[in-house]
Amino acid sequence: RISAYFSSAVQKILTAFHDEFPVGDLPDKIVQLDTISGAKGIEHFNFFWRACKNKYPVSLVHYSYGKREFKSLIVHPVRLKEFENRWYLIAYSEHHAALRTFGLDRIYDPFFVKRKYIASNPDEVSHYCTAIYGVYPIENQPEQPITFLTSIAITNYFEAYPIHATQTAEKNESGSCFFTINVIPSIELIMLFRSYGKHLEVISPQWLRTQTQSLE
Repeated sequence: RISAYFSSAVQKILTAFHDEFPVGDLPDKIVQLDTISGAKGIEHFNFFWRACKNKYPVSLVHYSYGKREFKSLIVHPVRLKEFENRWYLIAYSEHHAALRTFGLDRIYDPFFVKRKYIASNPDEVSHYCTAIYGVYPIENQPEQPITFLTSIAITNYFEAYPIHATQTAEKNESGSCFFTINVIPSIELIMLFRSYGKHLEVISPQWLRTQTQSLE
């Protein structure tokens, strides 16, 4: 059975396709997708799609923006994930002996290697990909409840567009709201919280409250 979410995604793609290549006399575009042409790394998309589908181990060079260094790795691809118009490879890394996330924009010279494919547990992969907001989990932080308070100015936004499937809300009479999500904390989540400034306050856990206040 096709879920409502999947059906909606397929319909969006078909609508955009027919808008780009109309069969009638439609003079102007109606649907505008949030895409950026020339995004670095997208040329490897088909390669990694094949690797995931056919279970091919891959040798690649990964560049770390933070450490500013290149590292050769052998990975066993399991999934391609999109987040905020960027694509990432989820793969088992032999070097880390665990699942890891690699931005396609940081991958160089990938090629298939002849060696036994190391399969990852499907449940572990699903949890790794969905129990998080974003793509890069914070090291040594487990899945945990996170509560934050939003001002009246942004409460409606979080009500209309939940940031995670586990999100619950407890609205105050004033119009502000306490939201709680149960996720693996990520770099992207911290950046999201910081972006709202005084309109969003992390209540718990304390370590994350401190992290999100560090730029004030």
